[in-house]
Amino acid sequence: MGSEAAHAAGLIAAILMGAGLYVQRARRSGAPTRAVLASLIIMLPLAPLLGRAFVVLVRAQYLLAQRGPAAFLDFSPAGLSFVGVTAALLIGAFAAERLFGLCRHALLDPLSLGALLTLLLERLSEYFVTFGQGAEVYEPFFQRFPFAVKNEWDEWYAAVFMLEALIALLLLADAARRARPAGERWQRALYLFLLWQILCESLRAETLRWGFVRVHQLFCLLGAGTLLAAWCRRAARLRLHRGLWIAPALCLPLAAALLVGLEFALDRWVNTPHLLLYAVMAAALAALSALGLRLLSAVGKAGTRE
Repeated sequence: MGSEAAHAAGLIAAILMGAGLYVQRARRSGAPTRAVLASLIIMLPLAPLLGRAFVVLVRAQYLLAQRGPAAFLDFSPAGLSFVGVTAALLIGAFAAERLFGLCRHALLDPLSLGALLTLLLERLSEYFVTFGQGAEVYEPFFQRFPFAVKNEWDEWYAAVFMLEALIALLLLADAARRARPAGERWQRALYLFLLWQILCESLRAETLRWGFVRVHQLFCLLGAGTLLAAWCRRAARLRLHRGLWIAPALCLPLAAALLVGLEFALDRWVNTPHLLLYAVMAAALAALSALGLRLLSAVGKAGTRE
């Protein structure tokens, strides 16, 4: 079996297992079967469509000029973006909730578990392809799996997909750990995924770019910022302590500026130890994660008392 075929098979298995977990969790929570199936009917075709549309629009000057409208018809896994796929999942669950008159978050919460399982298995299947890899590894200690993978020329490249799989596993364990207020489970999972994908995208060698700007990093930051802004607005409306939402509101633009500066440094300051720059990036993301989750938890608890 060829490498791309093995990855495609792994992706199909990941989707099926993730969908199965979603259905099981949604039914356990009391969601009607017809609503769950309707959401899947929306999500499954919409995910590749939006995933490909995002890539084509980002690279429109090249793809549309070279291939015209046919550029939208490439649905190979390497030609899709998780930004479009994530949007499709949110649209499908939200649309089914509205269509069947379900409570808010009735499908989005169980969907987060299925989506994270799919993400975990898909990242592991990237072992068979190259687009989940990072820079070449020269340190002998790290020239081994799971730190790196070797190509046909005996060159070792960082196995970024294994870090992404580890993050997905930790998020899945966190999402499945205990009961949470309605809506907190999926928002928590999405917020953490978007933030830590910023680090993973920086490590990936193959990624969409606008100059030195990595497009997925930009949209991850925008998505996480949108969630954080929504929580801040809700906290203000609930009259929670100002320190809960002012701190993350101020931290977000500062962290964004820092992340942009770090990406510039990684691209231009070749003599600066990259490990140090990535440590600073991880610290900034950890601070945003802690502040955001603290705010989300406070908003969720206050919301249940309304």
